[in-house]
Amino acid sequence: MVLGLDGAPQEGSPVTFVFLVIAVVIFCICVLNLFIAVHGEAYEKAHEKAHISFVQERATICLQCLLRPSWPPACFKYKFPYRKGAYLVLMVLVLPCWVMMLRVPALHPGLPSALLFVALAFGDSILVQKKWDKECEDQYYLWICHRADYDASSIWPADDGPEADSSELDGRHAGIKRDNFLRFERMAAEIEQMRRYVVDKTQGLDSGMEAVEKQQKQ
Repeated sequence: MVLGLDGAPQEGSPVTFVFLVIAVVIFCICVLNLFIAVHGEAYEKAHEKAHISFVQERATICLQCLLRPSWPPACFKYKFPYRKGAYLVLMVLVLPCWVMMLRVPALHPGLPSALLFVALAFGDSILVQKKWDKECEDQYYLWICHRADYDASSIWPADDGPEADSSELDGRHAGIKRDNFLRFERMAAEIEQMRRYVVDKTQGLDSGMEAVEKQQKQ
């Protein structure tokens, strides 16, 4: 059925069929290709930053865990040796009380909610209990370690230099081309340096041979 309108036959007419074919071609070739191109470029950019995004998300989760309230507080030194067991015992004791308080009509709903909130906050602080001993707030340290000999340019030369800022706007293929070009330049410089070294050594060897020949003739 092709645009059967205004009492026209359901199979349409040659004119409506032509318009349908043109519309389908425009949609499939233009609209879908644009849609695929936009999503493909977005995927390439997201794929380039996948490792960085993963590290950032992991750092965010670690920071949230470090900033959450933990047991014991500064004024209390007792620590639970079995954190998961203490949390389960706490939930077993609190949840029945919470259910019973909800079934009492005379109690305000805020009271069981407050009890459950305090129990969950206390249990969460037990779960994130630090393994190291702390007697004062000065012992909260966050160590960030990295290799001192790490050189990003040796792995991905395109990230080093004045063109590094514009690499975010390019796609993956442009970054690979730039990286290969920089590697080729570096290799060409090393080959030129080796050629000069060989030429110098050859000239020195020729001079030594000439000196030896002169001594033999004398």
